[in-house]
Amino acid sequence: MELWAGSHSQFVTSARRGQIADSLAVAYRQQKGVNPTDSEVKSWARSLDALAQTTREPRNDVGTLVEFHLPFSGQRIDVVFFGASGDAPNSALVVELKQWSEAELEDVHTQNVLVGGAEHVHPSQQALDYAEFLRAVHESFSTGRVTLQPCSFCHDLTASSAAALYDSRFAPLLAQSPMFQADGRDDLGRFIERHVGGGGTGIELMEEVRQGRFKPSQKVIDTVLAWRTSRTTGRGPSNHYHRANLVFSMSQR
Repeated sequence: MELWAGSHSQFVTSARRGQIADSLAVAYRQQKGVNPTDSEVKSWARSLDALAQTTREPRNDVGTLVEFHLPFSGQRIDVVFFGASGDAPNSALVVELKQWSEAELEDVHTQNVLVGGAEHVHPSQQALDYAEFLRAVHESFSTGRVTLQPCSFCHDLTASSAAALYDSRFAPLLAQSPMFQADGRDDLGRFIERHVGGGGTGIELMEEVRQGRFKPSQKVIDTVLAWRTSRTTGRGPSNHYHRANLVFSMSQR
């Protein structure tokens, strides 16, 4: 379930006019029975407007989900775009948005980053985790019918203030899940166009995902069965197992 769904052009218009945060707040209240915090509403307004500003040509054939809820996790993906790329007629793009104004590395070994003294996962890792979760549990992605590309957008960081997030230790991550910052907005706009702006049936694809089943991939099934058959070793299950087992069990109901 999501808080907002529509075409890319509708998203851009609503975000640029400052209307989308109010729409999200109404949907949040309807779904949860409580109001979102003022800070969350302001965050939606700023981040979604920043994303909309990367657009060179709004598209009516690209689907857009905002605050897309991931079942079994309590987490939400900021934005998912649906369309087509040159290589894939059915393509989705996960975008993680951050309002960070600084980021540091705690030491030479850590894979997390410090923001205001608090430890956080790298935003591109967060986007990649969301993408891998969808590949594991949603039938549109687990079957390979829809390709999925993650990325992150730190719209308040410049190239210099984002330097820590481009440290060489993150090179393998950024190859899979690129990161863009404030002075890379045009690059992000081109990236979005390349992955979902190739025409096609993005709206229909978005509706397919919204209505689709959460069904575990073979990898999830193998993880669950492998642990279940090796319980005699006395080793406890991993966190990955707990998540996989939950998805597997829910799909059997």
